[in-house]
Amino acid sequence: MGMKLTKLYPMVQFKKDTWEIDEFDCASCFLLIGSERAMLIDCGFGIGDLRGGAVEMLTDKPITLVISHSHGDHYGGAWQWEDAWVYEKSPLITGEKPMQEQKKT
Repeated sequence: MGMKLTKLYPMVQFKKDTWEIDEFDCASCFLLIGSERAMLIDCGFGIGDLRGGAVEMLTDKPITLVISHSHGDHYGGAWQWEDAWVYEKSPLITGEKPMQEQKKT
């Protein structure tokens, strides 16, 4: 029997096609729905089924995932998408420790 992920996400619509999706008071993700595509900004920790339980309930358009920075509550759910956009010097790309984790000398 496969693991079932929750599909219960609190969602708030700010304006037409502009949503905040809350990951259980752990993270906020933002979905902007355009005329041809949708953009998801951040994807939470990955606790539940963000894609099927929230994003695909709000739009059937192709989704571009953009990760704002390298904290786990912003990229942890990226496994639910085929690709994601992130700043090229992000520790997610370079493999370096984030600046706040580096020892000060």
